Amino acid sequence: MGLTAADGTSHKPDHNAYNQRLDSLYKPVFAEESARFDPTFDDYDIGPVDDTGVGAIMRGWREMVWRHAEDLVTARTAAQKALAEHAIEEYAASQATMIRATFGTSDHSAARDAFCADHG
Repeated sequence: MGLTAADGTSHKPDHNAYNQRLDSLYKPVFAEESARFDPTFDDYDIGPVDDTGVGAIMRGWREMVWRHAEDLVTARTAAQKALAEHAIEEYAASQATMIRATFGTSDHSAARDAFCADHG
């Protein structure tokens, strides 16, 4: 869809409005991930902040997608575009490192590995 409509108005309100839809989807998606790929996937429970925390993380990721798209669209030179692309790669790598540090070496690693081995 792009950042703007043909008349120049921003699509950012539409982008932000989708956050509410994501809030309603994450529990069923987590349940399916757990059922299909890793029974420990949804074992993390941080109490009443669980929903708030997941929502905040997803909103943060989506906000960065928007900001990175803006950086790419507004890049006027090859150097600016390369810098924007580098920032995207660095952000993605930092998020992957955070996810791995949080979930990659849990107490459930052996159970997850066995499940994966049994289910291909």
